[in-house]
Amino acid sequence: MVLFSSRVPRSRGMFNCFSMLLLISSRFSFSYAVTCPNCAGTIRSCTFDGDGAPCPLVAVVTANAVALKTGAAGVVMLAVGIPTRITRIFTRRVLDRISFLKGRFNSREPFDTAAKSGLQLYEAFSEGLLRSSEATANLARILVKTTDKTDRENIQALMLAVANEPKSTLKDHGGDSQPVGVYTYTWLKCVEYVQGAARSSTRSDGEADSSISIGFGKNQVPKTSDNFYEVLNMFLLIVTTTALVNPLIMLSFLQKVVYEPMRNHLYSWMMAMELFLTYVHTIESSDDSDITFGNVVEKGGTDHHATEAVLRGKEHFGSIFRKLRLEASGRNGSKNEDGDVSTKVWNNTFSHTSKQYCQSWNRNQTHPEAHLLSDGTCKFNHGCCHWVSDKGPGGMCGNTSHKWGKCDNPAKCDAKATA
Repeated sequence: MVLFSSRVPRSRGMFNCFSMLLLISSRFSFSYAVTCPNCAGTIRSCTFDGDGAPCPLVAVVTANAVALKTGAAGVVMLAVGIPTRITRIFTRRVLDRISFLKGRFNSREPFDTAAKSGLQLYEAFSEGLLRSSEATANLARILVKTTDKTDRENIQALMLAVANEPKSTLKDHGGDSQPVGVYTYTWLKCVEYVQGAARSSTRSDGEADSSISIGFGKNQVPKTSDNFYEVLNMFLLIVTTTALVNPLIMLSFLQKVVYEPMRNHLYSWMMAMELFLTYVHTIESSDDSDITFGNVVEKGGTDHHATEAVLRGKEHFGSIFRKLRLEASGRNGSKNEDGDVSTKVWNNTFSHTSKQYCQSWNRNQTHPEAHLLSDGTCKFNHGCCHWVSDKGPGGMCGNTSHKWGKCDNPAKCDAKATA
């Protein structure tokens, strides 16, 4: 084995190698200092390596969590680790609104209009606590009882301000619609940023026709698949940085609601997005404060959310939604009169006489098309499929009042009975 050229003495070659090593070591200092485990020294303001202070990535989220919990005015900051172009959308005013909406979401208490002044009513409307019709009605009530000319003019000015409030902006009260919550507001700001930054595209993988009304309520939704993925990523970035949601919980939720349905049921990006938004709406509109991103899927209603997502998708995207979703869920099926591939969705009924119990119903999962009859009826019985020891070999509970996960049958067992 030749280590050095035959024309160079081996001692000379070895000397050259050591010389190169000495040269490198003289130009570069090798440090064995501890590196920040969070940013790995990539954030200039991090002093973890020097004095052991918490990394800004951790400190910011911790401070934001405290601010939201104590009702402090706005989130502390959002700049660390987030591109400047994004922070220009999430300004101090927007972050203050997020903090306010989070506090309102936690309290779940409606705004009491009794004994409120005209200015207080207008401020409540501006903060999304009142719909425009509610604010106008209450201002009119005060106006009727007011005799002073100046006071009447002030009330009339407030009523005019409510009436002239722009309906196209991302106000969290949304005109006369139900006030949106903190997660929807954050989502809409992400959509506003991405849609504003997006350029015209010629993609053919499901870009919506510009002539189709694609409003999310009175606001917009992503128009293309790449827009959707960017909005979703940006939403994840914001809600975790502002401590609205724990990142592990949010990632687990997205896996269950977006990525697994797209992989297992071949949902289009439109269907996945609508399903995601229906769950967000459930969290925000529920009177149960215990419903969160961490448990909303396990609470059940999988088929209900899927059905609602289909209705919303048709409203937002028109025929392009139906075509994309139907092609994805039944590519080898027969086509209907519109040229779309036919598909089946569970119609909330099941086969009472079937001796087999539905696994999808028991586990709160969407019914696969293969498990449905032509009219959408489930082929199986909707009874508990937990193994029991008192019904012979392979016996199951069969109780229709509960599912497998909540079986209270005293004869239930962990394995299939053989006798």
